[in-house]
Amino acid sequence: MIPPNSLRDQIYSLTKPIHDRLDGDPDSVRAIQPTATRDDFVHLLKRTYGFVKPVEEALVAQNKILAPVFKFETRAEIVLEDLRVLGVRVAGLPVMSSTPTIQTVGHAMGVAYVLEGSKMGGLVIAKQVSRFSGIESRFFLPGEPKSVVKEFQAFCAKLDVFARCECDERDAVDAAIETFALIDAWFVATRQRR
Repeated sequence: MIPPNSLRDQIYSLTKPIHDRLDGDPDSVRAIQPTATRDDFVHLLKRTYGFVKPVEEALVAQNKILAPVFKFETRAEIVLEDLRVLGVRVAGLPVMSSTPTIQTVGHAMGVAYVLEGSKMGGLVIAKQVSRFSGIESRFFLPGEPKSVVKEFQAFCAKLDVFARCECDERDAVDAAIETFALIDAWFVATRQRR
């Protein structure tokens, strides 16, 4: 049973354990520490591209479902730009082979919640990486911090009102959980062995 609060709050509370696990991923944490190297940040960008690209493609493939509710903008190409600026060859980068189920508007909104929310985490990453290494990331800082926050708040406002039935809410929650689980599995599979 979904608790009777905003859909954003429901998704947040039900995905918090896996979200916390992703926030604590050793490679991701290492990439934003004062001791981080350029290679640590490159690894973070490659892993990020590896989940962003296929998940965005899955969402774009179902754009007819999502478009009436939310205009989604892809960002995978920006990760590649960041990597190119760092001198990394981007052809043939590995990506996740699994993508979340997107059959309903609820599924699409749940997946979009994860991708849109990643922009908020990107603000933290961009600040830390810039402060410690001087590297600027267009992917992790896609605009002014205040505009990123406003965009996420606007998305959440749409998330909270799009549902026509409880099944839409359930689909959004399930899709967000599935998306986080797939990213978690990807991060485990691509973890550097030290």
